[in-house]
Amino acid sequence: MTEEKTLFAQRGKLGEIKLNRPRALNSLDLDMIDAMTAQLNAWEQDNAVSMIVLSGEGEKGFCAGGDVKAVRAALEAGGVDGATAFFDREYALYERIAVSKIPVVSLQHGIVMGGGIGLSGHAQLRLVREGARFAMPEKSIGFFTDVAVNYLVKAAPLHQRMAFLLTGELVSPADAIALNLSDTLISENDWAKLPEILEECAQAPDPLAAAKGATTALAQTTMDAPFTAWADQHQSVFERDDLQAIIDALGAASAGDERAQKLHQGLVAGSPTSLMASFLLVKRSASIDDIAVQFEIERDVARAIVSAPDFSEGVRAVLVDKDNNPNWQPKSIREVSQDQFSFLLTN
Repeated sequence: MTEEKTLFAQRGKLGEIKLNRPRALNSLDLDMIDAMTAQLNAWEQDNAVSMIVLSGEGEKGFCAGGDVKAVRAALEAGGVDGATAFFDREYALYERIAVSKIPVVSLQHGIVMGGGIGLSGHAQLRLVREGARFAMPEKSIGFFTDVAVNYLVKAAPLHQRMAFLLTGELVSPADAIALNLSDTLISENDWAKLPEILEECAQAPDPLAAAKGATTALAQTTMDAPFTAWADQHQSVFERDDLQAIIDALGAASAGDERAQKLHQGLVAGSPTSLMASFLLVKRSASIDDIAVQFEIERDVARAIVSAPDFSEGVRAVLVDKDNNPNWQPKSIREVSQDQFSFLLTN
């Protein structure tokens, strides 16, 4: 019997969704996306629940993102339309969560990357466990910083947004809260209490307000946010209007700065096309106030990206053959044509 990849349950008026692919760090495939969408539809139609909690099985992480190996296979089998069908349904789910009539509470633990940020970050209440790590590492596989993460972080200063979204660095819960990827830090000791607390809150006249009150009472004092503090020290680097200038300035700042040196090396090794798409999207997203518009633009970016060679090559190098030696085309930022992303150049 095949084990269910997504588990659904109901505790009183609390609906539970649990990702159940712990060996794959709960990476999302189309079956899981479609199952969650169908369950959200069912709960909205029958009024059986007043709040939903979203979590991931296993200690290693909530979700490491979308199953891009499957997307690459769909690209090879069905062309661009085959690949973008995944993103169309994935983005629709995240948008659905963002505007859900039933409040969604996400429990973020361990690794929260890519689609894991999309799935949990758009919930109405985001609770993060001590030790969690957040990242958007798409440059290493030739993709871009999608899932409307730009919409989530748009209140943060430009240099912090640019640093997080370009470098793909893993950041702490305190940084995630500073960047608006999460709301409340919960200790390891209190984490196991949350399902029972949320079940009780679901009975309240205003379940979301009750959940916010109950979890605020458990909230840990947020520690210093080391990544955003580092980005503040390099504000002038990440506020530059030219992508190559950012990379060059970070390289110049790397003497005696171990983090700058590591992140500069990562940018140089990343897909130039991916980095350009992410850079332009940060700029374009600053003026977007409608999440539906954000996702619509990202569908266009996704189509452009999978039409270029770097996505297939990046997934091959990192996740299929695992030689970590991608052959990017083109090989430099200066050679990337912005024409393929012309829709990002105008507001």
